[in-house]
Amino acid sequence: MQRGKQYSDGDAARLLRRKRLSDRVRCQKCVYRKHSVNEVCGARFVSPATVNRELTTLKKLLNIALVNRKIRENPMRFVEMLPEAAPRDQFLNDDEKQRLYQAIRGNRQLLAIVLIALTTGWRKGQILSVKKSDLDAKHKAVQIIKSKKSPARKVPVSSYTFAVFESLANEAKTEYLFFNEKTGKQLGDFKKAWKTALGQAGIDNFRFHDLRHTVATDLYDMGAGEFLVQTALGHANTKTTRGYVHVKNKSLRDQLENLADSNKPSSSTIITPSGNERE
Repeated sequence: MQRGKQYSDGDAARLLRRKRLSDRVRCQKCVYRKHSVNEVCGARFVSPATVNRELTTLKKLLNIALVNRKIRENPMRFVEMLPEAAPRDQFLNDDEKQRLYQAIRGNRQLLAIVLIALTTGWRKGQILSVKKSDLDAKHKAVQIIKSKKSPARKVPVSSYTFAVFESLANEAKTEYLFFNEKTGKQLGDFKKAWKTALGQAGIDNFRFHDLRHTVATDLYDMGAGEFLVQTALGHANTKTTRGYVHVKNKSLRDQLENLADSNKPSSSTIITPSGNERE
């Protein structure tokens, strides 16, 4: 950046901040150019939180340049962070869970997806990618795919959750447990059904990813330590933690059994998994 006047670099950073706030988030249809001619994209504007993360990253990079004497000063020190919205309550209480179960009782696949999410804490992509060959009946464990910084790994699940997986495997017409009834291919997404279910359950401002927040809240409330919760959700560990702390599968499974018990639908007719539950 050329310095035409004092703080000109800081002014340029403010212009960047203003420009990013006017940008829109591109949806998947925008990325792959799948919008029809008359379709209007409902993409939202970039959030202040996203802009703040970008500005923080830029400030860090310029600090590195400053330390290495590539620049004389960091112009980002004159740029203020944007005010962010207050955090939402990103978890479901017991009453909301039961209302959600009732709203999706007619959609067996979605009900199974939500049950698995609430009893494992897995990401949506990990759930939808489970195949019959990923199930390990001997150890009541499931192989899940790599997601973000979490590597592909075999993880234990509760007896109830594994019974749900077995029930799906027995009924699946494809190698994937979740598939599109019309095409027979792996289920890609269920945004419309999810949005409809939330409306019927009277749950506002809630994302599917927030089910992971629900699991973390439930496990911690049940007495699971932070490292156990971190292991269950597959979050990245510090080098010190990876080197010195190990979690036994039995400890994790005991907590998952309690989690599954607390998340079973009140009506046993909603979904009946095959096989034995808790042994």
